[in-house]
Amino acid sequence: NNYIFATTLNPNQRDYNYILSMIFNDLGDKENALKYAKKGSDFAGHNDSYYYFLLGKILKSETDFEKAFKMAPTYPPILLEWGKMYLAEGNCGKALEKFDKYLKLVPDDWESNDSEQKRLFYKENPQFDEVFEYIKACK
Repeated sequence: NNYIFATTLNPNQRDYNYILSMIFNDLGDKENALKYAKKGSDFAGHNDSYYYFLLGKILKSETDFEKAFKMAPTYPPILLEWGKMYLAEGNCGKALEKFDKYLKLVPDDWESNDSEQKRLFYKENPQFDEVFEYIKACK
């Protein structure tokens, strides 16, 4: 993998470590995902949220989610959880914005029963269907 090679050329590069972490996370390899996210977090001076999100720590504030989203803008669980935070606060406008961005990350053919992209997306995001209930709660 080019990112593994890139981390050997420049092991102190935060972004390569985060990208590699996301790749391993998408492959279901949590051990390596955490390993490279921790390296990225170490190089960022622990001033980030993506690593803590992978650890299952709760992101508690808008600032936490902004930092996590900046690190991993195409990682669907961040947007879903961010929307849920706004929903819990009663801010449906902002919740719906995050849920809309979440849905934009879904493969175009997600409604097809035989879609390989759908199968992979559901495997990585088993809570996907919940977003529709959250949207209904705002209407």
